[in-house]
Amino acid sequence: MELKRIIGPDVKTALRLVREQLGPDAMILSNRRVAGGVEIVAAPESPPAPALPASRTSAGEPMLRAFDLAAGAAPVAPRPRPPAPERAFARVADPLPAAAGAAPTAAPEAFAAASPAAGEGTTLAPQWLEMQSELRSMRTLLEERLTALRSERTVEGPGTEGRIWRRLTRMGLPNELVRELVANVDAGTAWDAAWRATQARLVEGLGTVGDVVASGGVWAFVGPTGAGKTTTICKLAVRHVLEHGPGGLALLSMDAARLGGADMLRAVARLLGVPFHAAGSGESIGEALRRVPANALVLVDTAGVSRRPHVRSRQLDELGTLREGVRTLLVLAANAQLSWLHAALADYAACVPVGAVVTKLDETASLGELIGALRRERLPLAYSTDGPEIPDDLRVADAAELVAQALALEPGEEAAREGTPAAAGIGHGAPDAAGVNAARIA
Repeated sequence: MELKRIIGPDVKTALRLVREQLGPDAMILSNRRVAGGVEIVAAPESPPAPALPASRTSAGEPMLRAFDLAAGAAPVAPRPRPPAPERAFARVADPLPAAAGAAPTAAPEAFAAASPAAGEGTTLAPQWLEMQSELRSMRTLLEERLTALRSERTVEGPGTEGRIWRRLTRMGLPNELVRELVANVDAGTAWDAAWRATQARLVEGLGTVGDVVASGGVWAFVGPTGAGKTTTICKLAVRHVLEHGPGGLALLSMDAARLGGADMLRAVARLLGVPFHAAGSGESIGEALRRVPANALVLVDTAGVSRRPHVRSRQLDELGTLREGVRTLLVLAANAQLSWLHAALADYAACVPVGAVVTKLDETASLGELIGALRRERLPLAYSTDGPEIPDDLRVADAAELVAQALALEPGEEAAREGTPAAAGIGHGAPDAAGVNAARIA
């Protein structure tokens, strides 16, 4: 195969040089960045096939037909060929007569008869089919790279789109969400208006369900170990007792696997004077609930689920089947990595949570990862906590307030210079929520 090394200042120019020198169907074998720009190694469309012995050639039947015609034998009807691939980029070359040993040199007409006619299907060697697949992958990669280059030009640009891209990235938002938000920016809009519109779209993507526990019923809190499930239940229980008294509340712990897993909830129930029950080992949620007296509100604490692939939680499957009578809230820590958040959302999808409780807002340096994960899974917000105080650090979640907190955590002098008026404009909820937004950003 004849290879050609072409260097251009950028990908687009290098591809144009390949088309000019080797044709539009040239095969691109590799590309990389070099000192002078981008280097592409390519080959013409039809590389020569390796010479094979006459007895093992991939075009064996046409070869025999050629020798029969050269020797004056009656031609034999060829076997039907399979249909050609959609776009064959390589054609197996006619075999050379030198491999035939003592056979006489065939006339050119004989080999012309043996060669596939123009427009007929050709049989591709497996290595060429594999190369065709690799070339398709290379083309897809180049298209993705060109899209990324356009995005990089937007990021590095001095215009409104570039400034918004940089600010959203500093907030910690995932790249796919940043692209989605920047794609809706009108380049001709002034900075303040474009930034306020972008924040409004970010808030709209975060749904809320309100103070759902206040309506009563059975609520199970699920989430990874250490996310704050037990502490959140304690805050909700104390809030309920302060507002309505101890009547109508019961606490249930399903954390029988962890040593001392039910002790904190048992102590809080004793202080509040409310019923408490701890499920035994192997006891299901349905069985444990039958031992709990009828109450207006039952808060259920569950054990964290192992991330080992062979371990599956029976409790989560049961919560999925009981979702009509037992509603579920997923507890997520705000200081977790994006991959951890995605794994938790996938692990607990079986129990069909109706909302999310965001904890440890006071222990994180970035909220962009959390916002991106919730938007991606379309999981609405229910509650948020930002400290250990019970129940003062528990709040009904507000999407505008969460975005305002994310902006307040954004590093850099540009954020401090540009963030105050823009972020204050997104508090579109209740007056107290808008006041909290402005106070947090100021």
